Amino acid sequence: MFELTDCDSALSNGVQVTFTGTEATGMRGILAIDSHSGASGIGIGIETLSGVPVGMNDEEGRYSRW
Repeated sequence: MFELTDCDSALSNGVQVTFTGTEATGMRGILAIDSHSGASGIGIGIETLSGVPVGMNDEEGRYSRW
């Protein structure tokens, strides 16, 4: 969960976040693990509180309120 602190409450509905990073091979929208970690076949995904996947590297699909 992300929590905004010391922000003007009038702006709280206008916050937009875009997640960027290297996508895992063959897993669109999933962040890759650092190649030096030794792990393979896994990635990191982010979901809203209601379980909707949040896309990576996609400003058009940005999630603007959760």
